Amino acid sequence: MTDYTPQPATFRVDKYQAYEDGKVLFEQYTILMYGSDKLCCTRPEMEQLSELIQTALNDRKEADHGK
Repeated sequence: MTDYTPQPATFRVDKYQAYEDGKVLFEQYTILMYGSDKLCCTRPEMEQLSELIQTALNDRKEADHGK
């Protein structure tokens, strides 16, 4: 029997929200890779990045299915 040691996550996303008068003033996301900050962005920027990543991943799927 081998011992299982969980590996640290490659990526982590931290979310920070600022509130004013009981409302969300802004949201900020920090993407970390191997525990080191790589990118900090606002929600609209994170949504744009998410769409770009999905487009890239879907493009690969379409290329694989087209073979």
